[in-house]
Amino acid sequence: MSRHLRDVLTAFTEEEGHASASTAPEPSLEARFLGRRIARRRAVRTGAVSLTSAAAVVGVAAGVNALADRDEPQPPATTSPSPSATPTPTATTTPTPTPEVTLPPVTVHPLLPDAQPMPPGTFARTEAGWVLVQRSLVTGNGEGDGPIERSYFYLVDPTGTRYEVPFNTDRSVGLVDWLPGTSTAVVQLGGLGDWSGGVSVMDLEAGTFRDLPDGVYGSPRLMNDGTVIVASWYDGAVATYDADGAPMASVQLGGFVTQDDLDPSRTRLAVTTQDGGVHLLSTDLEPLDAPGATAFLDDQSCEAATWLDEDTLFARCPVGGQTGEFEYWAVPLDGAPETLPVGTTPAWRTVTAVRAGGRTYVYQPADIDMDTGQEVTPSQQSVISADGTLVPVEPALGVFASTGTLLLGSVELGGERFGDYVAWDTETGALFVVMPSGAEADQSPGTNQVAVTSLVAAH
Repeated sequence: MSRHLRDVLTAFTEEEGHASASTAPEPSLEARFLGRRIARRRAVRTGAVSLTSAAAVVGVAAGVNALADRDEPQPPATTSPSPSATPTPTATTTPTPTPEVTLPPVTVHPLLPDAQPMPPGTFARTEAGWVLVQRSLVTGNGEGDGPIERSYFYLVDPTGTRYEVPFNTDRSVGLVDWLPGTSTAVVQLGGLGDWSGGVSVMDLEAGTFRDLPDGVYGSPRLMNDGTVIVASWYDGAVATYDADGAPMASVQLGGFVTQDDLDPSRTRLAVTTQDGGVHLLSTDLEPLDAPGATAFLDDQSCEAATWLDEDTLFARCPVGGQTGEFEYWAVPLDGAPETLPVGTTPAWRTVTAVRAGGRTYVYQPADIDMDTGQEVTPSQQSVISADGTLVPVEPALGVFASTGTLLLGSVELGGERFGDYVAWDTETGALFVVMPSGAEADQSPGTNQVAVTSLVAAH
């Protein structure tokens, strides 16, 4: 469910192109609102190193007694008690001290966060609850739209400890997905939200790139076995590539892709296309055996679907099949769909739903009067209780993702302004900053240099 701002804005604009012109608000006001609203949804979304130590082998020399000279006369033999055998002392080995690992220093820069050096083997320990962050320094018009000068990467553990990955690059790349338990990530070439440069697989420990063949554009994801799957935003093609970048399989869905999402097991893909609705695919790009869910999504003309868990989709579907007003559903692959208790919303007021710790949380953005641009009702974050009602929860976050028991979101500052990217533990109530953000954290005083953040939550 993590996508960069430009991806969200592009998909949103393309979807809204189909809405009835008769219901569209005044264009300049709508454009101004959308720019403010979608700005909060910035950037959401193998080798393991094994350490060996040399073993020192200590050789032990055994002493040997010399025999007496046989030419010397020998005294007569007498019987005497046999002396008891004296045990030969066992030589002890001195253990070889383990060499100390010297960690690289943490990069210090006004737009980079405090962090700790990352110990070897950290990537191999990552699982649900971890977050990979890309922090890019950009100089241009002060809005983050210029070329990326250098990107730094951080791992944040489930307690909020932030480690700087000992690799950074001046290649203009945008983080899209990462396979937890490994150092493998997929990036877009050309920068954040720019698919025109192609796709590359990056090893964050080795500091290497493996570019996919020329002409491969779209949204790349990593399956659980490391296979790369790319959904083309331009022609509705979905293709898979092996670890060496060689093509494996492909399928043509028709129309350009407006949304794609891998389930938490990384074995199922939900792809929404402009003309073909929602497609559910397996790792070999065959349709999923989920006739009930597929029929519902088709019958309701659902326009978007992401995964709540391995077996349940979160779908946005037009009321009465008419684009403009939407309702939201939990759609199991095997079972009856249930409408979520969030009412209906206009197309521009999109509800987000995620699951954390086995419970469903929803984020409803503020309701804005499209004629005046004024806030009518504030945004609200809630959990769906056992009896199916919404129960407001604090803190109020612009939620965009979850991992383990954590909700990830941006701190709401009011007036359509958002601050730090934070994680809230739904079980313990702990809240910590994943990455500082906001006007002071993202803008270097007196310069046009800004920092742009992209996050991928482990699942």
